[in-house]
Amino acid sequence: MKNKFKAYLEEKFREIRPTEAAMKFREQTLVELLERAQELKIKGIEDEELVYLTCIDELGDFDTVLKEFDAKQIETKATKRKIGVGAAIALALIAMLTVTYLVVGFVTHIWHPTWLIMVGGLFAGAGVGMLVASIKLIRAKKFLPVRAMLALIEIMASVFTFLLLQLVFHLDGSWMTFLAMVVLILGADTGVAFLTSSKAKWFELPVFVEVFAVMLFVILGIVTTVWHPTWLLCLIGVVFVIVEVAVALAIRHNRKSKEEDKKNKRFHKEEDEEYWTKWND
Repeated sequence: MKNKFKAYLEEKFREIRPTEAAMKFREQTLVELLERAQELKIKGIEDEELVYLTCIDELGDFDTVLKEFDAKQIETKATKRKIGVGAAIALALIAMLTVTYLVVGFVTHIWHPTWLIMVGGLFAGAGVGMLVASIKLIRAKKFLPVRAMLALIEIMASVFTFLLLQLVFHLDGSWMTFLAMVVLILGADTGVAFLTSSKAKWFELPVFVEVFAVMLFVILGIVTTVWHPTWLLCLIGVVFVIVEVAVALAIRHNRKSKEEDKKNKRFHKEEDEEYWTKWND
């Protein structure tokens, strides 16, 4: 019995790559077949051929199992290679930025704020990596991680912009970058919500509009010292929210009305057909 199982497995495993993982899987399968054969014999099945065929049959579509196993091994190796390449690129980027910073520092004797070269490069590298990951996640229809990554990219961009404005250009109002950051994050997230048909999109839109109006009012007030009547921007945001809610309700009502009309038409059509095929005797 053991030799028959071995011969069967040897023939099947020839269809996939002869890796160490495949050899372990083959040995594990042999142990499971032998254990199952012993169980069947204990239950009183004495026919060796019947025991053998029953065990093989219980493996199911073993060809498909082997193909999936082999594909998974290839995918795992590809993932490891990608991680290795990514790590190598990251190290190269860090080394390049460090050398650039040192060269600029020794040549110009300006060590501050030239360190922003390193910060900006690292932020840019991380941002590109997250964008590449986001594209793959979008293809897999995993939108929540994409929205989180976009928010992180916007935060890094805002922090670097603030440092640049504060340390290089010495702008007093550079901290307002963070006010703009909030608007940018909410706006991008709302856009993604609409592109992906998220259920929360009609909730996110009025929140974004109102936050945008408030932040615009604050920024204009700080820059121009004019707080009146720019506060009306906040009311405009409220009006937009009310209009948006009314429009959303109207769209929902219209959609439900169409669904009910289709349902009624199907019902009457089925009823009419039943009338023409129904007999009293």
